[in-house]
Amino acid sequence: MKSPHLKTKVNCRTIFRAWLPLTATWLLMALELPFVQGIVARSQRPEVNLAALGVAFSLILIFESPVFLLTSASTALVEDQSSYRKLRNFTLALAAFLTLILGILLLPSLFSFLAVKILGLRADIALAAHQAALLLLPVPTFVAYRRFNQGILIRHNLAGRVAAGALIRLAAMALPAIILYWWCRPAGATLGAVALSSGMIMEGLASRLMVNSSISNLHKKPPLIHSPLTYTSTSKFYFPLALVGVITTAAQPLITFFLARAPHPVESLAVLPVINSTTFFFTAFSLSLQEIIIAHLGDKHEGYRALRRFAGRLGILLFAVLILLLCTPLAKPWFVHLYGLTLELTYFALTPAFLTPLLPLLSLLTIWQRAVLIRSKHTFSVTTASLAELTTIALVMFGAAYLEIFSSGATAAVTASITGRAMAVLVLLRDYSQVRKAFNLTDNSRGAPTAS
Repeated sequence: MKSPHLKTKVNCRTIFRAWLPLTATWLLMALELPFVQGIVARSQRPEVNLAALGVAFSLILIFESPVFLLTSASTALVEDQSSYRKLRNFTLALAAFLTLILGILLLPSLFSFLAVKILGLRADIALAAHQAALLLLPVPTFVAYRRFNQGILIRHNLAGRVAAGALIRLAAMALPAIILYWWCRPAGATLGAVALSSGMIMEGLASRLMVNSSISNLHKKPPLIHSPLTYTSTSKFYFPLALVGVITTAAQPLITFFLARAPHPVESLAVLPVINSTTFFFTAFSLSLQEIIIAHLGDKHEGYRALRRFAGRLGILLFAVLILLLCTPLAKPWFVHLYGLTLELTYFALTPAFLTPLLPLLSLLTIWQRAVLIRSKHTFSVTTASLAELTTIALVMFGAAYLEIFSSGATAAVTASITGRAMAVLVLLRDYSQVRKAFNLTDNSRGAPTAS
């Protein structure tokens, strides 16, 4: 399939122009959790409410994860009115199924068994987490619909509207959070869930308005004659990608499960969401690259060299800046003034925070390999790598919980994430190398990109 709207030679400038609006979107997403966590940290019983919101958000992410790659699917598959309708119906059916299963899981008796008996949470944390999760129940549906619409916008060179949608979400999240905080001061986890849910719903609705002109253009196009999209072909294309999202997202609840049994569980549950959101802020700069690579790599991988150069420079910059922030005296004001952690929790968070600069770098490597493989239709190895990452995380966290090989659960969690991501890079390496060889990406002859 030809890359949509790719009419100019691929170089770092064209990549930057395509990457910037999507990166702004991820950065705005990265701001929402620090903002909400900062308010929650200033509420009563911050350790309990931060832990409860972290548990509830991790649970929602599991049911949101199958729709993560709908943006890529929509960008690649929606070419006419028929394909739009089929993928839209597929998206809504998938979202409805996920919401139904989540609703069943949130039945009080079932959730109590999961939170207290399985996760080993304290009763007060479990109750607050249940209330927060109920408020987040609409999130998977609106995220699925938003991602579907965003893919259409990207395909029609309207990535700026994707960033505008993120601004709408941030505003819709901040307004109720501030009002509730000053007006009635509900429990911190409840306040955070209301804010997050409001933002997701508003962005989902706004995305439909933003994509209206693009849909009108699709209706004017003649239907595809070659390889028209069907529900069967859509399922075959997307379900492997959905599985990748599920496996990747399952890492956080898995960590939470073992974290409750590792040393210093309450403190670890309180600071880990803060550490994760800090890491996510820097990883956000590279997350948008996956779709940029898929769109600009080209049928013959002619954009490989320019994309690799851009990704390499970005990775070095992210690593250096995060080292400067978290491994210097800048770390203390970052956690205390931005996130509102107490000094005691801040000192507890510093040890695992020193390890986190490796995560954005390893994430960029996996994003690069995964995008090249998906563009080359090697999706099975992407799923295998995600499974290997999850298995590695489970083994490291098992050692933390039952062998006491780490000083705290938070340190174990960061170590597990790093080793798991490194394992994913290694698993992807074989098929990635085969793709480079198949497309002559190691050939130094004229017109062929040089090997890394």
